[in-house]
Amino acid sequence: MFHFRILIWRGAIITRHFVIFTCVLFSLQTNPLRVVVFVDAAEPEAISEGVQYRVSQLTAELNAPTRHVREESQQILESMGAEILPLLTTLLPTVKGEAAFRLRAICSTLEAAETLASVEPTTLSFHRDNVSITELFADVESRSGNTLPLSLTLLEHSEKTMPLSVSFQRSTYWETIDSILAQAKLALLVNDIGALVTLPENDADDENVSSVAAGLLRITVRDSRSTWIPSAPEKRIKLMLEILWEPRLQPLLLRLPMVSVFGDGPQGQSFSVGSRAATLEAVVHATPGWTSFPVVLDVPAHPSELSLLRGTIHLWLLGREHPFTFKKLGPFLTDNPSTESMGSAHVTLEGIQVVDDVAEVIGSIRYATPSEALDSHHTWLADRAMTLISPDGTRHTSKETTVLARDTSGMRIRSHFDVDHFSQDFLECSSIEWRLPLVIHNIPVDFALRDISLPPKNAGKPTPHQDQ
Repeated sequence: MFHFRILIWRGAIITRHFVIFTCVLFSLQTNPLRVVVFVDAAEPEAISEGVQYRVSQLTAELNAPTRHVREESQQILESMGAEILPLLTTLLPTVKGEAAFRLRAICSTLEAAETLASVEPTTLSFHRDNVSITELFADVESRSGNTLPLSLTLLEHSEKTMPLSVSFQRSTYWETIDSILAQAKLALLVNDIGALVTLPENDADDENVSSVAAGLLRITVRDSRSTWIPSAPEKRIKLMLEILWEPRLQPLLLRLPMVSVFGDGPQGQSFSVGSRAATLEAVVHATPGWTSFPVVLDVPAHPSELSLLRGTIHLWLLGREHPFTFKKLGPFLTDNPSTESMGSAHVTLEGIQVVDDVAEVIGSIRYATPSEALDSHHTWLADRAMTLISPDGTRHTSKETTVLARDTSGMRIRSHFDVDHFSQDFLECSSIEWRLPLVIHNIPVDFALRDISLPPKNAGKPTPHQDQ
């Protein structure tokens, strides 16, 4: 089954290997609008029956009478990688004794490895000779899992551009992209749809851009978006930090504490922000791969450039989601709570009440470490509703979910399910599933931008085109 996402973007197209996405470009005769259609591949490849049998066999051997067999089985399971985690979590309720202890340890080891891989910047090592722009970006995409659109203008001229030869050794994704952009003399622009690789436009030829690849992020300052504050033209300038993250990521939010931001002038003088106690925040789950932060610096004069601008951006990412499942719901009618724990998440099903074929289910999620991503103005966790699975496998979505309490460690909710003919037997054979992330990562990213050109003191505001 294929799922379609349609993005409308004048003059944009994406190249992609057919393994994950394919794209179709429609050109409407009556309208020059171009529509890019992403065809998402079907569900990820399931674990093969052979692997399932092998995992089940090794899990059974975790209770073997001989210690070296138990140790060897645990080591083999850990070596099979995070791909078997979904299978191990389904086996956890079926094992007891030492096998349960060892299986939980295996899951923790694999989760830790998967967590490290998910928050580390993508690194690339490869060598290509005499390849076109489109081939090179397709190669980077297939190796990194990150997609960057190429403009139609660039594709139309790609055959006229010189082929490139590149060599990378453990370069981060953004280091790789910046190197290709510099060698091919291309530009990376952003707008409401996202980032776009294109040829430099005529009216942007004089634009000075300072960029730096900082781990998972790419930070850019453009002099066309820098403005002197009219109320204090002699000492304050506003810089717009343009921040992109790897396209494979979907951050919850980004924060920039002003206390971390400093600038250095060409003579070594230090410039600081006025409101050092402030923290800028961008909620980014609905934005297309980038955001921006305004940074206002106090400067004693009108320098032509900053030799250095440094700071620390905090990035929040979700870890792997897990379907916490509670089966045989009958005992919950007597307020007999049960807790399932995995990673840093502790999920409790507290009780069930049934009135007139409406089931009221109360549950809670607590994380071992408090997180700013769970502040009261963030609703993403409350949007993850419970699901009631009836004996015949029918999945019932919560009719209504109410947040009873919340703090920076989690929340407590009440969900209502409307199902005909509730009974004791029905609940005994039903289950509640609640898909939740196992961990919330807070990743600090240090950056240092160098040689930032500043506009002259009589420069006006950016043009609408530049601001877009």
